[in-house]
Amino acid sequence: MVGKRLVNTGEAAVIDPLQNFDIVTYTGTGGAYSIGNGVEASVTINSGTANYARGSSSYGNNSGKHYFEVEYISANGNGNTLMVGIINAAYVESWTNAQTKMYYAGNGNKYTGGSGTSYGATYAPGDIIGVAYDGTARTVTFYKNNVSQGTAFTGLITNYPSYFPAIGTGLNSETAQFRFTTSEFTYTPPSGYSEWGSATVSAHSGTVNSAVAAQPIDFQPDLVWIKSRSTATNNELHDSLRGEPSRLFSDATNAEMTVANGFVSLDSNGFSLDGTGSGGEVNYSGRTYVAWCFKGGGGAASNTDGTITSSVSANPDAGFSIVSYTGNGNADASVGHGLSSAPELYILKRYDITGTWVAFTNVIDGSMDYLVLNTTAAKGDAGQTAPTSSVLNIKDYFGNISSATYIGYCFHSVDGYQKIGTYTGTSYTQNDISLSFAPRFVMVKNTTSSAGWNIFDLSRDVANGNGRYLQANTNNAEFNIGNGMIFLSNGFRWKDQPDNEFNASGQTYIYLAIA
Repeated sequence: MVGKRLVNTGEAAVIDPLQNFDIVTYTGTGGAYSIGNGVEASVTINSGTANYARGSSSYGNNSGKHYFEVEYISANGNGNTLMVGIINAAYVESWTNAQTKMYYAGNGNKYTGGSGTSYGATYAPGDIIGVAYDGTARTVTFYKNNVSQGTAFTGLITNYPSYFPAIGTGLNSETAQFRFTTSEFTYTPPSGYSEWGSATVSAHSGTVNSAVAAQPIDFQPDLVWIKSRSTATNNELHDSLRGEPSRLFSDATNAEMTVANGFVSLDSNGFSLDGTGSGGEVNYSGRTYVAWCFKGGGGAASNTDGTITSSVSANPDAGFSIVSYTGNGNADASVGHGLSSAPELYILKRYDITGTWVAFTNVIDGSMDYLVLNTTAAKGDAGQTAPTSSVLNIKDYFGNISSATYIGYCFHSVDGYQKIGTYTGTSYTQNDISLSFAPRFVMVKNTTSSAGWNIFDLSRDVANGNGRYLQANTNNAEFNIGNGMIFLSNGFRWKDQPDNEFNASGQTYIYLAIA
């Protein structure tokens, strides 16, 4: 990425989300494996016997003039069947939809709604396809090796927010490389067009034949949370304060485990894995995974703001910090968290022995409540003082057992980037939850009654009605439901979704949403 891209929320420019939080999907190899080495992703997709498979990026645009490139790497089947183009976030993952706009290698035709018409030149492995999206004129134009093939599509919709770069294939296996930023382009964008903006890429349908190992992460993460999508394995968390390969499971009470088992290190542009213990929970050959990556403040810094000295890795701009400390057993104590505003959600775990994950918040009813991350329990009254802009206030029975060691993850809302809030379920009535940004990650929990901690994100599904979710409190493989979460340009939506987990009538839900 060149420089620091500012994101316009309509009121103010905020930090670039992709330099503070990112989502990576990959397939385990069971061997040495670096995730996020600073180059764009080569993605192999295979439709098998299906009619269509696709891979797409994590970052969309809905206005302005933007450009990206796709290099056709290889074809492994019956002819050149790669399709390059854009898809709209508001529609299901089908190439037969009217808002899927593709340029086909085999015959040079343009395709939308599943139908092709004559358009441009054919292309093959070694060719570079440029895509110029004009959100103002509502057009898209394709380039083959820097030669315009003419305006392909007009009248792109504006009632849904974002188009995403995508590739597709029919009855074949294809490999291509996305390039989203100026430093990676082979050709200069057309006059008036800017880079698309840094993004990661993942495959969404068909079979992923190769791991997406080269996805760029624009920062060194301080917390990496990994979950297998395809297999029932624990949610595994690694952070810079406890060090590698130390791991905790969000869905279990286990003490910290320090035996090497797949996770090697947090790196300058991602993280590294290996085959120790057959890759463990994070790199078992053939399993698919998602990793949620958070930037803190780097290595541990001593903080003496509280009555207990803490170690912190804080990113105040992003409203996120990691805190570690040793309890002193006092009935009331405090620890510094390193942020500039009071956390609205913080999650504490005793990790020297078994212990629950206690999530504290005051956004539900104004008082301090607690939930348990590793269970489905409804909220309870925490009976303690709210945090301040400098410290967490802790009780002996809630985070301050003498000589016990604790880790904490702290979050507060940041306009245009992150929000902790609540909504009331509406069952079959449409329910729009307003944010000041387009989210890529949303975790929701019913606080009124028993329900899981359900995680949706755009890297695993950019389609309207995102049905794929994982749970922080269980080791279950990925679920896929009908009438899932709909990601909007300024929030998210439930529609015809009465389930207690998501939008039951009259129930109160807490959420953590990140752009």
